[in-house]
Amino acid sequence: MKPNPMIPTRVMPSLSDIATVAARGGIGYPSRMEPPFGQPYRLERGRAVMVPIIAILPAGFDDMRAEAGAEGYRFLERLALERQSGDCRFDGEGETLLAAYVGDTLAGLEGVTRDPVLAGHSRMRRFYVRAPFRRAGIGRELAVALLATTQFPALVNAANADAPAFWESLGFTPDPRHGHTHILARHDVML
Repeated sequence: MKPNPMIPTRVMPSLSDIATVAARGGIGYPSRMEPPFGQPYRLERGRAVMVPIIAILPAGFDDMRAEAGAEGYRFLERLALERQSGDCRFDGEGETLLAAYVGDTLAGLEGVTRDPVLAGHSRMRRFYVRAPFRRAGIGRELAVALLATTQFPALVNAANADAPAFWESLGFTPDPRHGHTHILARHDVML
């Protein structure tokens, strides 16, 4: 397999760093994550810098939103509108929005909120990894980082053809009801 020059080669930060930030409600950064990030990193295959998004959408979001729209995905447009209107800002208890950066490039984005239908459940939302970074472990890192801090059961709507296999590889099982397609009943994420 030919190495992808877009994929990093040195590991940072650890999932425990990400969990620490998320447990604090996304406030503060472990020392290795403090912005600005400086020179682009060459990280180990599939590794990216995870940054909690608190006040504003991350640099590179508009390009990512345009790419997603060109692929037929409108959920990043919804994310921008919901944040602007205040309908869903990922700032409630148990809610987090994470951005994954490779160097200074926004590679992916995912959030978790309380489920609006089923009390006591979390819902994985707005999951998107840009095409050059797919199949490199970045989506898995985003999901695992959020699941490390999520209230269970966790739900997801696996809307495209590849999504069910991805979520099932993390331990989710099919459960098509209440507007979701899969459920993870307990914290048994497969790393």
